[in-house]
Amino acid sequence: MTIEPTAKDQLQPGCNFDCHVCPTAQFGFDAVSGTGRLMKFPPGIGCQSVALMAFVGFNPRVSKTNRALHHELMTDRNAFVRLESNRTGIEPYIAVGGKERHYRTHAMIAEESIRGTDYEGRAFEEVAVATELFLCATEKPTSALRRALSDGSAECPKRHCWPVLHRAVAKVIVALGDDVFNYLRRGLAYPQEWTLSPQHRERVRLDRHSPSE
Repeated sequence: MTIEPTAKDQLQPGCNFDCHVCPTAQFGFDAVSGTGRLMKFPPGIGCQSVALMAFVGFNPRVSKTNRALHHELMTDRNAFVRLESNRTGIEPYIAVGGKERHYRTHAMIAEESIRGTDYEGRAFEEVAVATELFLCATEKPTSALRRALSDGSAECPKRHCWPVLHRAVAKVIVALGDDVFNYLRRGLAYPQEWTLSPQHRERVRLDRHSPSE
């Protein structure tokens, strides 16, 4: 698998707000009526620099509990950018007591991982970042998305996911599900073109977690 580094401005705030690179109909992405924008999340939610942990999912879901949030994000660029800092309004999005059950697991894993360390008690966005292989949302993963991963034609991981991981240089990467784990493992956790210090590379661990949804 060949991963090409992207331009530095690729991860500027709101960089993928208007992104339509992927084939919408083929991949089954949902759009917000009236705007034409695809429902999506920003490249990274949480820490926007070096992080202890990185969580990688397959792609965001559209559900009864978050459809209103997707609509807000795609009609208000400021709300979209705020989510990068793990905020929806004044509340954290990824938190142990957060509204989205899926992301409570992220927060619980991060919280337990730093218990008993100098980082104990820190908020998710202070120690971790959550990203996705594909940032646009569907009700469930599609076979077309899985094919794009296997044949190397998927653009979103190259443009957004890998840059987030490169920026985070996390000590632990948590892959949510087998599709994500196998894809990241094929890339050896980090593309060779993005050289990390030998000391850091020795400390990187790729863990697999099976999401409940």
